[in-house]
Amino acid sequence: MFPGLRSDITEVRPIVDANATVAITTREKLVDQPVTSSYSSMVSSGTVPVRQSGRYIRANVKIPAGTAWKDAQGVNFVASRAGGRWQIKLI
Repeated sequence: MFPGLRSDITEVRPIVDANATVAITTREKLVDQPVTSSYSSMVSSGTVPVRQSGRYIRANVKIPAGTAWKDAQGVNFVASRAGGRWQIKLI
């Protein structure tokens, strides 16, 4: 989300027309094992509060079985740039 830096994810908005739960999976490097959060439920605003950080991020959205829905388009992340060290190159 922020090239070269980690991201702190604080909220996810699933773009679906049903109540859903969301788990976030993150990695620091592509070779690392993914770390997955527990599933969190939507609140009344339609967002899912989460707390995860990493360089590579994906969301797993689940709609309960038997729930009527027609559209599922994707997710919007609310994120901020996490700590990173700035490097100054002297030439």
